[in-house]
Amino acid sequence: MGFYESSFLIRRYLSLSKNYNFSDKLPTLTCSELVDVELYSIIAIICKDHINIWYEQITHDKSFIEESLLLISHVVKELEKRFFMMKHELLLLHNIPMIAIKHINGITQKILQADITSHRTFDEIFHEFQHHPALDSYENECLYLRLIADTLIASFLPPDDLKSECERVIIREILSDFVFKRIIDKLSEPSILFEIIAKV
Repeated sequence: MGFYESSFLIRRYLSLSKNYNFSDKLPTLTCSELVDVELYSIIAIICKDHINIWYEQITHDKSFIEESLLLISHVVKELEKRFFMMKHELLLLHNIPMIAIKHINGITQKILQADITSHRTFDEIFHEFQHHPALDSYENECLYLRLIADTLIASFLPPDDLKSECERVIIREILSDFVFKRIIDKLSEPSILFEIIAKV
């Protein structure tokens, strides 16, 4: 998304004036202003799809959006801090390859052991090898994503915000439905994976 389109989204759905300045109007999210613009355009889409559609029917007071932005800013800064504390070389050169090798070896072994006459598909063999309760039904998948969101919320939200049940539920639903579900669906597409690998 270009800078103009991102700016338009941010102005329109985060209720900023045309002559806004990020440093004046919005809390910084990361150490990069370009990354902040992209993140705020995503936040603007989330506001449009999940907050404004019901909140603007109740009131035009923008304090809820402002509080939400402060909360998101806190969470993103915490994520950035933890990201920079990680040992990236260990993750990229050891942990991820080890998981991938184990996964590929397991699937290969299961395929070789599979009865050729059973006419089972690759997906059926895979699910038998890597059975996960979240894959049993759509309801289980939604519940599992909500549990992940709850765990993350407990790790990243400030203590005062954790006390608000309403706030926790709204954030959990946005995370589980908009973020996790859509990102997982996108990353499951081979063309997207190929594009990511090609760019790296």
